Amino acid sequence: MALQQQLNELAEQQSKISVTLSFNTHRTHPDSAQDTIVLKNLVSEAKESVLQHFEKREAQPVLDKLDELASLIDVRYNLDSLHVFISKETLSIVRSPWSVEKNSVTVGERFAIAPLLKMANRNFEYYVLVLSEHGAQVFDVVEDKVVNEVKNDEFPFDNPLFIPEAVRRSDARTVDNHVREYFNHVDKGAVKLYNETGTPFLVISLEENYTTLQQVADKKQIYLGHSPIDYNDLSAHELAKQAWSKVAEIQHQERAHAIEHLMAGVSQGRVLTDLQEIYRAALDGNGELLIVHQDFQQAAKKVGERDIELIDKQDGSPLDYDIVSAIAWNVRSKNGRVVFTQQNQLKDLGDIALLTRY
Repeated sequence: MALQQQLNELAEQQSKISVTLSFNTHRTHPDSAQDTIVLKNLVSEAKESVLQHFEKREAQPVLDKLDELASLIDVRYNLDSLHVFISKETLSIVRSPWSVEKNSVTVGERFAIAPLLKMANRNFEYYVLVLSEHGAQVFDVVEDKVVNEVKNDEFPFDNPLFIPEAVRRSDARTVDNHVREYFNHVDKGAVKLYNETGTPFLVISLEENYTTLQQVADKKQIYLGHSPIDYNDLSAHELAKQAWSKVAEIQHQERAHAIEHLMAGVSQGRVLTDLQEIYRAALDGNGELLIVHQDFQQAAKKVGERDIELIDKQDGSPLDYDIVSAIAWNVRSKNGRVVFTQQNQLKDLGDIALLTRY
């Protein structure tokens, strides 16, 4: 399942006992052997927390899944962190190429999805669309590694409109019409895939082909950008490496522009930095752009429906409200934009700031 799908499903779920485990892991042996021990300790901590607050009979489905967890995780495939989401109805495991500030256990009515929001914000999972006059291929890519080639009703697609005859190719109007019809078909396939997964595309092609694709595209926003094609090396490994370099560059630029946009709103009185005010604005759908420093975490308790009480980290417990996840999801789900960043321009305002719509 694509990251965007997992995020949407986990964010919408609400269960009386929802357990989230987040912890740093290792990519290589023998360091990865430590991950088994860390997981065992976190599972014990989670079970203890659950039994402190809930009756054993009520909690048994969750306890059973916690006991099952060690047999489901193969440490040979770990990246830099691992995130587990368990409730009576759910058991979901997500590996991440980014580390977390600290290992944690959270128990509440909703999952602590901040790590997934950060991953989605970085667009670390994306599709590479390789587009040539002969056909189109799509690869599912995580960071700089190909997960698999997408094979469905639309892809891979051999261009049935390609004109092999040199005489007909000399007719510019005929060629242009065929190219547009072909790219229109490719775009419809890309839009269908995007609607199913929420995952964007990086296009590798000739520049003129990308320009034409943008002209016929139904949803231009699904395309992150373009990188030139090298017909001498179309191996999946090189395509992913090339694409990731471009995606990382695009992401850095977008985060910088987002911070500039938010800072411009300060003089208009549209920027909030108080967590209570940010939380209420997010609930009301008044969040246009939320920017959070990558390492910022804050425990809180809900007080009624619209208020929170902040908790010092040293006094926190697994049942504390994950306020960053709650704010970020409310902004995102109400058509606002969320950016997690390590860029220091935000520090003038603090660790979290919200640009309001009005």
